Amino acid sequence: QVTSMSTLPNVPNQPNYVVLVNGTLTGSNGATPAVEASIGWNVQLVVEQNEPNFIPWETDLPTVITVHDLSWIRYPETHPIDRVRWLNASIEQALHQAQSIVVVSQFVQDEIREIFGDKIAKKTRVIHNGVSHDFRPYQANIDQRIITDFGLEAQSFFLALGTLEPRKNLGTIIEAYGRLPASARDRYPLVLAGDQGWLADHLKPY
Repeated sequence: QVTSMSTLPNVPNQPNYVVLVNGTLTGSNGATPAVEASIGWNVQLVVEQNEPNFIPWETDLPTVITVHDLSWIRYPETHPIDRVRWLNASIEQALHQAQSIVVVSQFVQDEIREIFGDKIAKKTRVIHNGVSHDFRPYQANIDQRIITDFGLEAQSFFLALGTLEPRKNLGTIIEAYGRLPASARDRYPLVLAGDQGWLADHLKPY
């Protein structure tokens, strides 16, 4: 989803924080202590990016943005052309405007420094993605109940989890899997799971 706003809405002053979550403004007292602590100042506006390809509007308020990757620059062929053009036209302004930039890895921080320079890179902070408590090892009998409908056995398959589209490099995974001995493929099937993305149809033969 791509969310854009041309003007800043009238935001009440009472909450300590104004949080933008997927394009929706909400007020909260102490809603973002982790972000506040990590960047070292009181946050007035936090842009929380849970959907891809969100660019904050132009504003004088302090903003924080998250950059997960620069794949549309490095590998534009893995994105729709309209997305590439839009991000290329808007991301640099957003990076200049932001008071702080959250990146999810040292690699992304290095990418920003190489492509956009030290001035913007100095505003970045590495904060790794969080993992929900729902993602944890289960006992084998629980695993088996979940996966039986798919004809799988616990700990006996390869799983690639993510949006089914070219930028996830699934073609390389499929090619590498195809090079395994037939006996290994029979014992350990490859499972691709995720939302249907751009050009997902090319995976249907598999």
